[in-house]
Amino acid sequence: MSTLAVIVPTVNRAEMLPTLVDNIHDATECAHRVYLVMEETDMESRKAAATLDVVPVVGEFGSCSTAVNAGYWASTEPFAAVVNDDCVFHYGWDIAALRYFSDTVHIVGVNDGMGDTKCFPVVRRAYIEEHSGVYDKPNTIFHTYKSQGPDTEFAFYAMLRGVWADAPDAIVEHRRIITDKARETILEDLEEYNRRWPQWDPDRVMPPAVPTVTPV
Repeated sequence: MSTLAVIVPTVNRAEMLPTLVDNIHDATECAHRVYLVMEETDMESRKAAATLDVVPVVGEFGSCSTAVNAGYWASTEPFAAVVNDDCVFHYGWDIAALRYFSDTVHIVGVNDGMGDTKCFPVVRRAYIEEHSGVYDKPNTIFHTYKSQGPDTEFAFYAMLRGVWADAPDAIVEHRRIITDKARETILEDLEEYNRRWPQWDPDRVMPPAVPTVTPV
């Protein structure tokens, strides 16, 4: 039985997928499956995925966060890792991350290569099924921001609930290929974050969100 679902939203990067998928399989020690989440209109990625050792998840998503949720719902493994298609996985990243889970730790953040552990979480499915990753929808990883903010809200909410652990030795290096679409929605996403923030953190224990890319 597969232990870990590796959920990879991707769009218009078909040429990168063979190397990415090979890297995931080579670097991941535990039994796992890769779920490539692709837009229905992205025919090149879908063609590439058909030749790879992946589970394709195809639909009309429109945002990374929506695609992540679709990949999570399509998967069945007891643990799920949320990553990007511009990542480089270091060998044993998964085993290192899984060591941090306990009776009280249900979400673990891996190291993005620069010490930030909030970008790419590994989650225990049973916890998400029972408690969700957001305050206002059941069995969901991310709120559907257009681009920026879902990982920040998710991580801070998990920290506030006391179910988070950092895994600095579990490295999934993020190359940060920024798209124009990501830049275009920064302010809108920050406004959405600020609107939601008081609902799950009424005492303002967690810090506010800040832009991760600079508006053009």
